[in-house]
Amino acid sequence: MPGTDVQKADVTGGEKQPRSAKKGAGAGAPVADAAPPPLRRRREPMMDDEMQAIIYRISHDLRAPARALHDLPSWVEEDLDAAGVALPGQVSRYLELMRRQAGRMHNFIADLLTHSRVGRMQEAVEIDLASAVADALRREGVPQSFQIEVKVAPGARPVLGPMDLDRLLSALISNAVRHHRGGGSGQIGIEVVPEEEGVRIVVTDDGPGIAPEDRERAFAFLTTLRSRDEVEGSGMGIPIAARICEAYGGTLELESLPEREGCRFTATLRHLPEGLSG
Repeated sequence: MPGTDVQKADVTGGEKQPRSAKKGAGAGAPVADAAPPPLRRRREPMMDDEMQAIIYRISHDLRAPARALHDLPSWVEEDLDAAGVALPGQVSRYLELMRRQAGRMHNFIADLLTHSRVGRMQEAVEIDLASAVADALRREGVPQSFQIEVKVAPGARPVLGPMDLDRLLSALISNAVRHHRGGGSGQIGIEVVPEEEGVRIVVTDDGPGIAPEDRERAFAFLTTLRSRDEVEGSGMGIPIAARICEAYGGTLELESLPEREGCRFTATLRHLPEGLSG
């Protein structure tokens, strides 16, 4: 794109691979060649402050018990091992199942907490989006076998809530990683373009896309389009991203790509949320 700085990364290696997923962005059936028009999603009206405060308090207070439930099976195993007690195989499997389910609960509670904090509890600052994207890619642990193309236009330094931007980038990038084409490799494209009012962030993946009948469900709260045993997730990543866009006066748009397999998410951020000053 004219007037943009282009950074490309094509790294291969033997790092661990994510679970293969046949549906881009949590998709249903592969899309047809003639893709439907983009789905522009504005979330439902934002919850009032009292309800957000309740969600925040409940999710905050449940995090410690959820973490304890996750760690307790390991403590039991360590104590029994120190005492010279050998666990039957079936008991070990039960403890691992407890650990995995408690981990899911902890992640779910953490996502509820994130949802309740959108547009709050942070100070807006000028952000270097090139650095923010690089940090998000490192934070999400994108496999070295992936091909990543990043384009950040000059002057992309909007004033935003840093936690909200981090959550938005993490939700879109982790979604692209989970729902790649499979086979241990994938392609992710990230483009950042400043606009007259705000900024536009576009993230593409190379999965099979989302069937038209499933696109609304991709935005649904606490909904996954595939079993959590197949693809881990709370079903809140895309709804959180949509909520952030709405809080900043923008939208989150989803489209399946007709020229190749994959999905494109376009996030627009227009202005600071009420009560969040720069």
